[in-house]
Amino acid sequence: MIPLTRFADLLRTYKEQVVADYDEIIMAADLLGSRPNYFTMDEHGNFHAQASGPLDECIRALQHHLSKLIKIKEQKEGRP
Repeated sequence: MIPLTRFADLLRTYKEQVVADYDEIIMAADLLGSRPNYFTMDEHGNFHAQASGPLDECIRALQHHLSKLIKIKEQKEGRP
């Protein structure tokens, strides 16, 4: 059985880790919110694109993202 002082230490450590994790999530949300047009790939190989703003700006951003995706696909397929 874990002594109560050790249990309290474990809870404090867990709390610190949870706070650190939430701070990281908040930082990521702030970063994404400050970048209205972005394109990225996550650690699993999934691509993510976001465009926001007036219609013309969204179309321009998405066309730019699409051209990047086409280049990536061509590179993966070995085309010049």
